[in-house]
Amino acid sequence: MPSNNKIECQRTDIVSPEKRSEMMSKVRSKDSIAEKKVRSALHAAGYRTHR
Repeated sequence: MPSNNKIECQRTDIVSPEKRSEMMSKVRSKDSIAEKKVRSALHAAGYRTHR
C-alpha cells in the first residue's frame, strides 16, 4: 500500500523584491544571442523549429 508522505519545502528568496525586479527586467522573452546560435546550429543540421 503506497504511503502518502509528503515533504514540504519552503524557499526563502535571497534577494529583495527591488533587486529581483531589476534582474527580471533584463530577461528577454526570445531571440537571445544564445537562442539564435542554437537555432542556427539546429537549422544547419537539418532540423526545422518554430519559435
